[in-house]
Amino acid sequence: MQFDIFQALGTEYAQQKQLERLIESKPNIFVGWIDSFNETNGTANIQPAIQDKIIDSNNLVQYKNKPYLINVWVCGNTLARKPQKGDKALVFVLDEKS
Repeated sequence: MQFDIFQALGTEYAQQKQLERLIESKPNIFVGWIDSFNETNGTANIQPAIQDKIIDSNNLVQYKNKPYLINVWVCGNTLARKPQKGDKALVFVLDEKS
């Protein structure tokens, strides 16, 4: 039996809000953009959408992109085509404990 998360969450609005809160509360789940896709390896280079906040000596706030993620395995693709530059990606960071 396959678990259906959307059936468990309830209405469409509740599903979206609960899923958003779940993703925002987990530092190891975030959104990024595909920069390139290697069809041979099934990997992608991804630019994380989250930026680092930097406050300089004059208390000016600036934002800096996080480093690219290189050769990330693409585990699932809901598109009818291969991932392309600019496509959104949901990234799950797993450590050895996972």
